[in-house]
Amino acid sequence: MNTVERNQIALAATGIAAVACSAWGIVKLVDLFTAFFGNHGGSGLGTAGAPETFEYLAPVFFTAVLSTYVRDRRPYGRVLHRAFVLATLVPIGLVFLVIAVGVAGSFAHGVNGVWMLLFASAFIASALWLPMQTFFALAFLSLLIVPRVPAA
Repeated sequence: MNTVERNQIALAATGIAAVACSAWGIVKLVDLFTAFFGNHGGSGLGTAGAPETFEYLAPVFFTAVLSTYVRDRRPYGRVLHRAFVLATLVPIGLVFLVIAVGVAGSFAHGVNGVWMLLFASAFIASALWLPMQTFFALAFLSLLIVPRVPAA
């Protein structure tokens, strides 16, 4: 298989991953909004045990390992690696911020204004967590199809 065919396969695989993960993300957001604004009265939130925690942390570790293999593939690998790091740290930071603000007692007088935006951002980020990690994993795998470009 020559380089052009491999590039086309990698591009097609990344495009399919983007479309599939976008559709999955939209479904997750619809489920989130239905849980909060639906007529069934529940929020759809519950406790998380070890299996649920593993379900959310395993893709990050798998994707981070793949990220180390492709970050030296110029220039797309570096850009994709940096986007992955940013897209992983922002939701984690939002969740930690919600926890820190709650522990500090800032919600004693209710949740409104900026705090409501913080909560909404944290919930949206957590709803998109698995589709986003899956997209990056598939994009990294498709980048491994393309032969390595030597450094200039």
